[in-house]
Amino acid sequence: LVQIEDLLAGRYVGQYICHLWEENDEEVFYHGRIRKYLKGKKSYVISYWGESESFDDASDFTFPAFKLATDFYLKDLTI
Repeated sequence: LVQIEDLLAGRYVGQYICHLWEENDEEVFYHGRIRKYLKGKKSYVISYWGESESFDDASDFTFPAFKLATDFYLKDLTI
């Protein structure tokens, strides 16, 4: 519960994550680094790269904090 509260409050900037996504009916793991928290939007900007890629290949995505908290709760996200 504490980790979910911290995630919703924007306290995970700088952390590395592993995130499970579903693409084309397949589960795909992505590595990521939480870059910043957009307080007004309650969202995180995260750089993601594939399992066979490096941080240099990362692309940035913006996710609402509540979506990340949901994925964390469902064990689709590890921090």
